[in-house]
Amino acid sequence: SLIVPLALIALLPALCEELFFRGFLFSGLRRPAGKWTTIIVTACVFAVFHIMLIKFALTASLGILLGYLRWQSRSLWPSFVAHLLHNASAITIVFLPEYRRMLNIADRQPTDHLPAALIAIACVCVVAGIVLVRRPAPATKRTEQSRARKEAEDRTIGTISTSPPSNG
Repeated sequence: SLIVPLALIALLPALCEELFFRGFLFSGLRRPAGKWTTIIVTACVFAVFHIMLIKFALTASLGILLGYLRWQSRSLWPSFVAHLLHNASAITIVFLPEYRRMLNIADRQPTDHLPAALIAIACVCVVAGIVLVRRPAPATKRTEQSRARKEAEDRTIGTISTSPPSNG
């Protein structure tokens, strides 16, 4: 059955790794390091944690994507879902050979590239996911004060331009 491998090799690792990398580590770096330093550092630690140095760049790229999803959404859910889908697709391909044939990857080695069409579809899905999770940053006190100041200036300018000329 596919349920046990999906739970043990897809769901559990995605949950634990997202809680650690995009939860604990990410939150600790976010304020002092800023957006891209936080995303890249957590991605590199994520890649090193996965031990396979031959796939360091690929794993770090996945970590950058997961970190970007985390940063833009300000939630662990999008990165967790993406991580879970990544793990689940790998498990499905390993445990169900008919999917390997369907995707035209049945006779490939682990270090071979995937078919270009499959990569293109994945890229479209990633871009769509980023667009869907992107939210504007919450208003800070400074932006609220700036907005209030601007509105006050606009009211003052409107009062000056609409008041009748003085005869004096």
